[in-house]
Amino acid sequence: MEKDELMARLADLAQGKDTPESWQQWWDEHKEQTASLLSPGEFLQLRPRQHGFKWVPLIAGQKVAVAILQSAGISVEASPVYHERYLEELDNFSREQKRLQKEKQSTFKTNFPQLCTRYPRFCRALARVLEVTDEIRMPAAPELITEQEHLLEFTFPDAVREFFTLTAGIRLSAGITVDLSSTFILEMDAHRYCVLGEYFKEADGDLLLLTAGEQTILYYAHERNQVTKLCNNMNELLELKLSRYLNSQ
Repeated sequence: MEKDELMARLADLAQGKDTPESWQQWWDEHKEQTASLLSPGEFLQLRPRQHGFKWVPLIAGQKVAVAILQSAGISVEASPVYHERYLEELDNFSREQKRLQKEKQSTFKTNFPQLCTRYPRFCRALARVLEVTDEIRMPAAPELITEQEHLLEFTFPDAVREFFTLTAGIRLSAGITVDLSSTFILEMDAHRYCVLGEYFKEADGDLLLLTAGEQTILYYAHERNQVTKLCNNMNELLELKLSRYLNSQ
């Protein structure tokens, strides 16, 4: 392949004559020759990148192709077709995500009837904001809860054990995680805490804490490096604090 053949091929790319498949195929077949005709920087920028949206690599490649052509004194007008296809792809993706979100929200109460009966306010708020990537785990067997307690050398309050018998854990993109398998012991300022989960009320990384023999839920604000009482028990955490937080999202 000669330099003028490469310029002609880049002009096709710039003018919107490619599909994601045809551009990737051409690149795979000609990348070694292309590398010999371009600078290392141009070659690396032109190389198709892996992306979740298939038209994005063409948009990036088109931009680089136009720059290479212009630096060679070749005038070319970039076609809007790749950007238009990307917008269509993005729109279809958004519609599918909304469909999946509604489906997940509508099946939540069916899949977790006991959880919703026990914590109605929390579950109503949760169902409203539930995202596709959020995880609500199936109930944990009592022996699994006991096994985790032995591992931690910490006994969960009765209300916390009850919660885990209704779901082994929740992981919400809204900034809440209460997951049996993720509980761990944190020793800080001469105190021993069991970390129940994460609650990003003030900032990412803030924690929900338990102390031995107590029902009280504590809150650790890591930016202030301060532990304060959050609520009296697990029921108040879910039905008051977390439900209010989710309703504000």
